[in-house]
Amino acid sequence: PRDYEPPLRIPDTNPSTSWLAFSSRATHLVGRDSERSQLSAFLDCDQKFSWWLIIGSAGSGKSRLALELCRQSDPEWRAGFLGRTEKNFNLSQFSPSQKTLIVIDYVASRAAEVSEAILTLSRRASTFVQPVRVLLLERNKGSWWSTFSREESQSESAEIIACRYADPLAISGLPGAAVRQLAEEVVRARGGAWNAAIGYKFLSQLLRYDPRGRPLYAMIVAEY
Repeated sequence: PRDYEPPLRIPDTNPSTSWLAFSSRATHLVGRDSERSQLSAFLDCDQKFSWWLIIGSAGSGKSRLALELCRQSDPEWRAGFLGRTEKNFNLSQFSPSQKTLIVIDYVASRAAEVSEAILTLSRRASTFVQPVRVLLLERNKGSWWSTFSREESQSESAEIIACRYADPLAISGLPGAAVRQLAEEVVRARGGAWNAAIGYKFLSQLLRYDPRGRPLYAMIVAEY
């Protein structure tokens, strides 16, 4: 029954309205081949149910990476983001009719709720005829982690950790070549010129604002 299905959506933003939003896909995803390969392996692992956490500072591209995973897995997978206000579904009766990928962003703001969902899916996994994956996105393993992992209950904590795919996938800044590729795309999309001298000036500016080379800041500096 649809009432048991978690309502998933693929975020989509018009680039002319908000080109910096990850959902606008205003630029190509560059420099993330390794991470994309690891995420594909996550989808293809043997477990009926598994979850994984992606961590990375603001602007590092966690949400964009998850969005591209959702898009590349379609139509084989029913994939999308679970909104923070979505409550009208019952996971205790959920039985996936299709491979399902659930992306949950900003986990810290709803750690207890997400923990309950993971525990429920873990306990129902033996009945699943199709695999279910949950991808969690957050900046770091902060104070929310103890609530999510239920550290006050040894048995429940063990259940949650047992269905974890691997240690968190940490997303850092882009390598130099990927940063320049991203910047060139932004500059050329706006009718600007690009050459080695401009590339050098861009990298000098980026190092001042964001030495880590996070995609969001690279796009901002490139536009400037």
